[in-house]
Amino acid sequence: MPVSTDPMVPGREDLPWPDEPATNGAPTPVTTFPTVAASPGLPIGRLRRADPVELWRADEFATWLGSNLDEVGDLMGIRLTAAAAGAASPGTVVATDPDGAQVRVVVELGPSSDETFGLVMRQMVASGAKVAVWVCGKAQGEHLTSVAWLNREITGQLHVIVVEAVRIDDSIPAPIFRLATPTVSAG
Repeated sequence: MPVSTDPMVPGREDLPWPDEPATNGAPTPVTTFPTVAASPGLPIGRLRRADPVELWRADEFATWLGSNLDEVGDLMGIRLTAAAAGAASPGTVVATDPDGAQVRVVVELGPSSDETFGLVMRQMVASGAKVAVWVCGKAQGEHLTSVAWLNREITGQLHVIVVEAVRIDDSIPAPIFRLATPTVSAG
């Protein structure tokens, strides 16, 4: 019977995995994480939602987002590249699109607010950006309606992206992004 190379299976070979540090021949204990067994021997974790406000600060999250602009760019169909920060306020990322045009990304981890809506608009106007992205924890209906109206009336584009946080059991939290659109009421 062959020996499994799966670190979760007892009796695995003493060969290091590519992501394991060298141990100079000493056995390395296998790190285990809390799991829920769906069936005997099958470790499966549980996906848990978390509150982004409790996990991250907006300015720190904006710094992370500046290094991971593909997370929001892919949702909008725009390849974004980080630009020099310039006069951006905390919680704001300055990026450029493939044509070199400036894009402003403003982070608000809680529910969308009038204050941040004003900040997004001021930054868009002051910088001359044709695209702005408002990343928030929950998009309020009145803000989505205002954004939809602005996108019809101005030459620039304003996108609202909702960020949620998830983790598997007690793992490091990860953001999930989705493009927010206003709900169209019938009638």
